[in-house]
Amino acid sequence: MMLITDTDLLRHETVYIVGSGPNGKEYYDSIPKGSIVMVCNKAIMTPIDAKFWICEDSSIPNNQWFHDNLDRDVLKIFSDSIAAEHPADYGFRHKSIWKFNNPDFCHGSTYGGATVCCRATQLCAMSGAKNIILIGVDMSGNYHFDGSEGDCQIEIRRKGRWLQTKAFDDILIWLKNNLGCRIVSMSETELKLARHKIT
Repeated sequence: MMLITDTDLLRHETVYIVGSGPNGKEYYDSIPKGSIVMVCNKAIMTPIDAKFWICEDSSIPNNQWFHDNLDRDVLKIFSDSIAAEHPADYGFRHKSIWKFNNPDFCHGSTYGGATVCCRATQLCAMSGAKNIILIGVDMSGNYHFDGSEGDCQIEIRRKGRWLQTKAFDDILIWLKNNLGCRIVSMSETELKLARHKIT
């Protein structure tokens, strides 16, 4: 399995990253045809024509929807823990988000712990994407776009702002200031940097 950071596959001017949050549903049709799209976790089940599918948490394979989509015609980017048991096209290295201070992305490592959508944003930015557009990256609530309930800890996914939001915001600020990325959200999100909608 090759590291996604060792390829040019994510080297695009604009990339759409789609999370599984319900706030993104009304914006699926707003993605221009032919766009580079990366779906995160359960967002593989949206009607979006994605090029990449990224999964991070080791518990993801416990879900039937994961196995139902393993044969989809999409490039799979899985964490080491998932790829050890399930074939993936590409993988990525891991560092703890809680040690985020003066990040060093040059060795292909990304910071985990701030959701898979944060991981996807880092990978795209590291690869040269300058415009990263988020959809369905709500960072609040415990429900997916299809009405199903999330399986994360209640204290992490509260009705309000997720606890990981601050760490995600810190990463976004670093990517903007150091890599010159423009990161915005089409749908409503708790992320400060990406909060303003674009249409």
